[in-house]
Amino acid sequence: MFVADRVDPAELGDAPTTSAEAERVFAALERTLQKNQLEFRDVVKTRLFYALRSDYPEMNQVRGPLFRSRFSDGGFPAATGTITGGRGGVRPHFELEVIAHPDKRAFNATGVIQEWNGVRPPFSHANIAGGVLFVSGQGAFNDKGELATADPIGQTVATLPVLSKILDVAGCERDDILTLTAYLTPPAIAHREAVVAEIEAYLRPRSQGALPIFTVIAVKELAFPGMEVEIELCARTPQANGSSRGASTKTVATGPAQATCHEGILFARSEVGRNKDLKACFDLSLSALRTALAGLDTGMPDIKMITVWFSPARDRAQIERLAKQAFSPDVGLTLAPMPDSETGTVILEAFGSVG
Repeated sequence: MFVADRVDPAELGDAPTTSAEAERVFAALERTLQKNQLEFRDVVKTRLFYALRSDYPEMNQVRGPLFRSRFSDGGFPAATGTITGGRGGVRPHFELEVIAHPDKRAFNATGVIQEWNGVRPPFSHANIAGGVLFVSGQGAFNDKGELATADPIGQTVATLPVLSKILDVAGCERDDILTLTAYLTPPAIAHREAVVAEIEAYLRPRSQGALPIFTVIAVKELAFPGMEVEIELCARTPQANGSSRGASTKTVATGPAQATCHEGILFARSEVGRNKDLKACFDLSLSALRTALAGLDTGMPDIKMITVWFSPARDRAQIERLAKQAFSPDVGLTLAPMPDSETGTVILEAFGSVG
């Protein structure tokens, strides 16, 4: 199940606080889960989009006690958080995307940071559900919760072995990676070519099959000061019966879009940029996404959740109009602005289920 939840800005009042908003968002999420015969403990992965870095600790004042009560066994979801800036008009302080599954297993990996300043946040390094490993966003932290370096390239190099440690615990290999997403702040974007080269070198030594879906997202900031690079991934997990992990995986790449389906779980992305006409970017990205999905013998009705990353941020109203025209009202929709660039960019991230 895929859920995208955000509080309606019209319900927030004149001067909403992040904590009050968080209470409403998580209450709405619980109602949605219940309507789908799911519980809070079934949440596999969360992705949070903050307007300001200060929204992160305020949100945690609500999330911490709530998650510790709902996940009393410590099986917290995997999580990723980014600061994307305001959302125009009366902005929500944050938006929330959720993946939930009735049969999941959460775990942490030895040698990977679990506490910051003596506090263990309510998220796990990874969750396994539906034959897929969902890994939390990781950074270049040492075991004391300190960043290994301030250099974005160095942070990238230091983060990749962290991902490998988590893959090892799950019994996965680099060949099993289905999707990898790197969130880069402006200092990291300034070194984008070198950062991408490091990640591609990490992904390249594969024994078989196509490279995974690899997406680079420009963000305003990340949740921890000094953190310039955050990387998350999804991977296929070993089958209980020992059958080939690749047997049920199919990947299609067509122009600016890639799509992959594993065990009925669909991941797809499409990116079009360097065009001053943002509508043209959106239309081209959407067309490429449809073509990639068709290559998997699936289509738009199988999309359950869509994230639209876009730049420039001032064109939010236009992007929102285009997205609502393109996708069913039943599809969870998140609009995430990226730092402004000289030309328009649209990245579509789609998640769904087939069969």
